Amino acid sequence: MLQREVVDRITAAAGSTERGYLTVLVEAYCETDKLFDVAPGAFRPAPKVWSSVIRLRARQQMEVNVDEQRFLSIVSAGFAQRRKTILNNLRNAPAALQQLIKPRGGASIILCEANIQPQRRAETLTIAEWFRLARLFEEGVGR
Repeated sequence: MLQREVVDRITAAAGSTERGYLTVLVEAYCETDKLFDVAPGAFRPAPKVWSSVIRLRARQQMEVNVDEQRFLSIVSAGFAQRRKTILNNLRNAPAALQQLIKPRGGASIILCEANIQPQRRAETLTIAEWFRLARLFEEGVGR
């Protein structure tokens, strides 16, 4: 049981403004189900917020075999500035990611290879698109 707003963020679908780094992180490692809400009156003393019960079922492993640290750093860079596009956030990624981006021709090339429109924002990407993007970074390491 967590605060309802936290559960809403964890279970947010692609395209929702509630979607963020936490959503993608949890989605990569768990299957999630929001079960039900709990009113403040169910507690003594009553809190000022609603709660929700969420079911998290851990996956045996991530759906796609990618370097976990690199995956998390790509997602983190993607959400670095929420109002910016995925292209701009990757262009301003930390130096470690830039070392992988530049030899591949830049962020726009990588996004095109991943079939992700550069003007999209991070919250619109599905978990499959994040994994596809991470796999491209994996391919860049071997070059």
